Amino acid sequence: SRCFAKHIYEKNIIRKEIITVETVSGIIIPRLIVNNGKVNSIIVNMGKPIFDPKLIPCTIEGEKVLNTNISEYGVHISALKMGVPHTVIFTDNIDDEYVIGLGCKLENHKAFPLKTNVNFVKAISKNEIALRTWERGAGYTLACGTGACASVIAGIKNEVLNEDVLVHLRGGDLKIRWQEGEDAYMEGPAEEIFKGIYFI
Repeated sequence: SRCFAKHIYEKNIIRKEIITVETVSGIIIPRLIVNNGKVNSIIVNMGKPIFDPKLIPCTIEGEKVLNTNISEYGVHISALKMGVPHTVIFTDNIDDEYVIGLGCKLENHKAFPLKTNVNFVKAISKNEIALRTWERGAGYTLACGTGACASVIAGIKNEVLNEDVLVHLRGGDLKIRWQEGEDAYMEGPAEEIFKGIYFI
């Protein structure tokens, strides 16, 4: 969403600093922070999280899945839908081998009929985390905006994090803000890394 907003602004497709984008998962509203015609950062309204297990979907019983034990893997998970299904694990181990090994197993866990993204969160403080995400259907990713939102929200619900959190991902940093009952907001940069022509 941030890359798309930056691209259409800097390519003069739409020269508005607030735009509305319809996605498969719903409407998002990026707001561009512009300096001298260049987009420095983008704030995106990411919408409200969904905790109802039936709507995630997740077959674990209860009104919410928060800090729930998955005994076969020795971890506690929180699950929510932030556009797509997300599972969040708070852990001190975010090494690549651990993330990849457990991420692919939990993605396909029987409790998630449509699979799930798996977020491994190391809390640095109540306002700062390191995040690694195993994305359903894609594998180990450099960054995931919805995963960053889901991780911060799970941390707030589990009383591990405050409402404003700096998230360190493999691909860079994001700022996430969420208050109970409100929409989540994500802020971060976007960078063009290459361009090309594709003939259809």
